[in-house]
Amino acid sequence: MPVRKNKPYGFTLLELLVIVAMLAILGGIVFATFAKLRGQVGLEQSATKISQDVQKCRSLAIAKDRACRLRFRNGNSYVVELAAGSKWRRQHIVKLPRDVHGNWQSGDAITFTPLGYASFPTSPSPYVITITKGKDTYDIVPTMVGAVRVVKR
Repeated sequence: MPVRKNKPYGFTLLELLVIVAMLAILGGIVFATFAKLRGQVGLEQSATKISQDVQKCRSLAIAKDRACRLRFRNGNSYVVELAAGSKWRRQHIVKLPRDVHGNWQSGDAITFTPLGYASFPTSPSPYVITITKGKDTYDIVPTMVGAVRVVKR
């Protein structure tokens, strides 16, 4: 019969503390990365929503044979409106997340004719919608025919 030597089983307190410290450091790195990504997602979703609404407004103008516009209200909201005679009928209001801000002037509007052509405020030319969140910025550049380019700065 083999003789068994007394070997301690398990880990020492020092080994456990080293493992816990390594896990804490890795957890901090992962948490910081996900927090940054989560912040960018809100900004990306807002940029996507604005570009989709520009294209949707053009489609509505063509489909309904009436003018459609995106009218910017303040630094974080805009309204999609469809012409109803000499007035405008609200289709929906979009509010950006609280920490996402647009650079537009209240009252600025992108208006599409029933043929699908856009008119923009006179300045800047070309018209650029800039939205920011912290240090991150997106430029949304609509064209006369409803195409939209989204660029991250």
